[in-house]
Amino acid sequence: MLLSTERHKEYERDGYVVVADAFFPHELNLIRQRIGELSKVDDESRVLERDGRTIRALHGCDQRDALLARLVCHPSLLEPAQQVIGGEVYTYQFKVNTKAAFRGDVWPWHQDYAFWKNEDGMPEPRAVSAMLFLDDVTEFNGPLYFMTGSHREGCIPQSHLDGGDHDRWRSDVSADLTYQLSEQQMLDLTSRYELAAPKGAAGSVVFFAPNLVHGSPSNISASSRRVLIVTYNALDNIPKPSEHPRPEFLVARPSGALAVIPREVCFAVLP
Repeated sequence: MLLSTERHKEYERDGYVVVADAFFPHELNLIRQRIGELSKVDDESRVLERDGRTIRALHGCDQRDALLARLVCHPSLLEPAQQVIGGEVYTYQFKVNTKAAFRGDVWPWHQDYAFWKNEDGMPEPRAVSAMLFLDDVTEFNGPLYFMTGSHREGCIPQSHLDGGDHDRWRSDVSADLTYQLSEQQMLDLTSRYELAAPKGAAGSVVFFAPNLVHGSPSNISASSRRVLIVTYNALDNIPKPSEHPRPEFLVARPSGALAVIPREVCFAVLP
């Protein structure tokens, strides 16, 4: 499922593009089922909110479930990713941000590439994130906010919150993000770029650029806002070896280029 020329240009101009109804209801049900099973597993890849009991995110799900491993090769995700990157790709990150009803906390304003560059050593922002709505996303349940077109700023210097040496990566996925944009930086960006909050029915997919400034408010509504995010990186843009690499469930090591597989194969229920 390639983007049309017009939609591709929209992505390049705005830093994101929304594709409605990219997944069928039965596909979503299978994904939700697998995510529900993984959410019961208490290990480091499951990150909790500050209350210590509400799930904030699940990381590296594709490394623990065969169906989710095949999902990254679904044509509705992989083909547009290859298209916007312009070549072969591999899975860099796979996560589910839950934004639970009543308790889902904020994600401060930031750019993803700040983490990938500074923490992982990714050479260039030649990546793309594909965000699949697992629930309907509305103006009420904590949608992601984008500063439309802000990816053209490049990687903006951001304040750094030092979480210490022990499990430092935890700050990268918490409500107290390691890298954040300041209020003054946001005031400057707001004077030049429009704010957008892509919404839509479950099954929609949003593709967005690594340097697009984004964040999300807390969810105080009665509806959860679960999104599954696969980040694809160019195969020739592998991060440089780090002395203190982040866990593999957070930053996957490449094992070769991904190839598109038919959607019916992606969701085949195997014994």
